[in-house]
This record gives sequence, C-alpha cells and structure tokens, in this order.
Amino acid sequence: MKRIYKYTIPVKMYYTLNIYKGFTVLSIQAQGDCICMWAAVDITAEMVTVDLCILATGQSMDEQYPYYGGTVQTHEGMFVWHIFSNRLLDPWNPKHIQS
Repeated sequence: MKRIYKYTIPVKMYYTLNIYKGFTVLSIQAQGDCICMWAAVDITAEMVTVDLCILATGQSMDEQYPYYGGTVQTHEGMFVWHIFSNRLLDPWNPKHIQS
C-alpha cells in the first residue's frame, strides 16, 4: 500500500534516514524552519537506510555523498542548506555530482 510520508531532516552535517525500500522522493523543502522531505512509500516494504549529508553554502563537499537532493532555505532565507545522499533520491531526475 502506497502512502505519502513526511520526513523531517535535522540540520546536522550527517544524518541516517530510515525509509521504506523503493521510496520515491516527491519534494524536499523547508517547512517553517525545518527541512522536510515528502516521499511516496510502500508501507509493506522493508526498511532501508539512506545516509544524508546536509551542507551550508561554502562548506566542503563529501565525495561519499555524490547525489544531490535539493536546496532549501530556512529562517526566512537566512540559512541555505544543500542536501546530498549516498544513493539516488530522485530516479526521474538524477543529479550526480562528479568529482
């Protein structure tokens, strides 16, 4: 059974997200001052982990996280965060950052 779930991503450099296997990311946006990801998930699937790297503008990129997920602004645009992953987040629009 597919459902749309929201996942709140804390603003810290590395974060491991537990999510249902076969997920499809619909959007990554700020909601208030939080980073949120909405995904279509099959709640009967097994859980998998996705490692995320959240970087502020100007921070060094980590080569272990080559997939770009999105950019969000929090605190009324005062902070800009760029979300990268160790696995493809959007199969319809792959954004692989080459080293």
